[in-house]
Amino acid sequence: MGRELLSLIHNKSQDRGSTTVEVTDGLGSGKTAFLLSNLKYTLTNAPHIKCFFSEVFRAPIQSLKLGKENVQFFVQKDAGIVFRNREKKLQEEDMGQIEFTSNEDLYKKAVHGKCNTIFFKERSDITEFISYLRDVGEWCSVYIDEMAEVVPFGGAGEQWVKNERFGNILKDLRKCQIDLFYCSQAVSDIDFRTRSRVLIRVFLPGAYADRRCRVSQDAIDGLKRNPTLGNEAYISLAGNFGKIRVNDVFRPIKGLCYDAVVKETNSK
Repeated sequence: MGRELLSLIHNKSQDRGSTTVEVTDGLGSGKTAFLLSNLKYTLTNAPHIKCFFSEVFRAPIQSLKLGKENVQFFVQKDAGIVFRNREKKLQEEDMGQIEFTSNEDLYKKAVHGKCNTIFFKERSDITEFISYLRDVGEWCSVYIDEMAEVVPFGGAGEQWVKNERFGNILKDLRKCQIDLFYCSQAVSDIDFRTRSRVLIRVFLPGAYADRRCRVSQDAIDGLKRNPTLGNEAYISLAGNFGKIRVNDVFRPIKGLCYDAVVKETNSK
């Protein structure tokens, strides 16, 4: 059953539609590796699909674990985003990044067959980009690291409106040829309107059980970790669940440890 459910993620069928996947774990149990594994699979087996990866700031850039030749960086114009080499005392470096001015501009400049790693000044703006993708008419895959930063639980004011709008977008995302993968360690920090519309859930070691699924906490606590072969996980969809193994172990590549930040500017 685990393999059968996993195959649904990779089945680009117009009749079945796209999917939404939530991945959770304890600290360092492989949630980002699961995203990268599926992204790598798409790059290899469906190079005609544009893939987008939203990274966090001030943390090692995870998509570089795919190899620099497989990644193209995009930064929002005039956002002040710079890249720093974490192995050279945060020295700023040019990563061949391409600036974009709008969602349409970003999509047009994105490269087929590569991981298009994107940085908006405000991470929550990725939700507006996903909204734009609904009217593109082509199959796309979007991967978001640490979703709690994008649609935080309990967001107020403008953030609350963004969360509500994104929840409504997810209602019909399956019909729009957009696969969405996201991960988070603390899923309780994600807005409930996003989580309630997820189709597939993946639980890695250290994750907490979810009342929407039949996978028990005891079962999750029994998942085995293996730093060489990968960690076990449960995958769940609509009352069905099974065990899989995340066997792509993505380790940092020597000489490719960078992060991105929004550079502070001093104003008088």
